Amino acid sequence: MSDPSVTRQILLTLVDLSVKTAVFAAAAELLLRLVDGRDTRLRHAAWVAVLCGMLALPLSLFFPGFALRLPAVPLAAEIPAPAPARLAASPAPPAEPASAPAYSPAPVRTSAAAVRQPAPAAPAAPAAARAS
Repeated sequence: MSDPSVTRQILLTLVDLSVKTAVFAAAAELLLRLVDGRDTRLRHAAWVAVLCGMLALPLSLFFPGFALRLPAVPLAAEIPAPAPARLAASPAPPAEPASAPAYSPAPVRTSAAAVRQPAPAAPAAPAAARAS
């Protein structure tokens, strides 16, 4: 049996090349759609270029790679928080008028049954009071 690390490296290389060829083909398809590639000569030339590029991709394994160095971006946890702003001595807010209540009354909640029932009738006045 072969070494598992070698097998893993070969598999990773094949996956890498497969992803690159798929991206290459998708980019060509998108480009043809953007330029309205109805011309058969244009489509043929584009797909021949894609095929040649796909066949040339494995050759890139024999050339040294290069590292692209990007500036480091600090994480949000590494950025210090700004100091809180100190307010200048400001006058106190104006007090509420004395006539205003110090509290707001809570809304009265009643059940639907209590709302639908008619209010009780006021007692009838005595007959003697009506006559006078």
